[in-house]
Amino acid sequence: MSPKKSKATKPSIKKAGTMAATTAAGEEYLKRSWGEERLNRYRVMEKEREALLASLTKPKLSKTRTMQNTTNEAKELLGAEVLADTRQETKRRQAAEIAKKTRENAAKQKVGRKPALKRLGTMAKTATEGKAYVKRTGKKTTGRKRTGGTAKNSAK
Repeated sequence: MSPKKSKATKPSIKKAGTMAATTAAGEEYLKRSWGEERLNRYRVMEKEREALLASLTKPKLSKTRTMQNTTNEAKELLGAEVLADTRQETKRRQAAEIAKKTRENAAKQKVGRKPALKRLGTMAKTATEGKAYVKRTGKKTTGRKRTGGTAKNSAK
């Protein structure tokens, strides 16, 4: 096991002082390796970049007018549509309006004569055969007792 290091052996460096010292050392290094002229061009270029970034992130509207402009934009987008207090209530209202329009459209459609069968299917054939059978035999029911349930349930 290694011996414990005391807190006194660690150098106490302030963060602000460390950053300032690192910046100064970095600038000194760049001045020696790039030269004074190139370092100055870099500083100017860096200031222009920061100014451009600041102008891009700056809000377009002043704070006092932001809510008014947002309200005006919302009115343009929504038009005459009325919103409820919550999103869920708004969705319910919209669904009710759609259902009402659907009912109105269904009522407007003409209720004419029954559509003719384009081809006789199994159900149509069965119906005609059933009518013919009833006429021929005179029977109206099959003679079974109706129970309303399955055979297992009716036996109990």
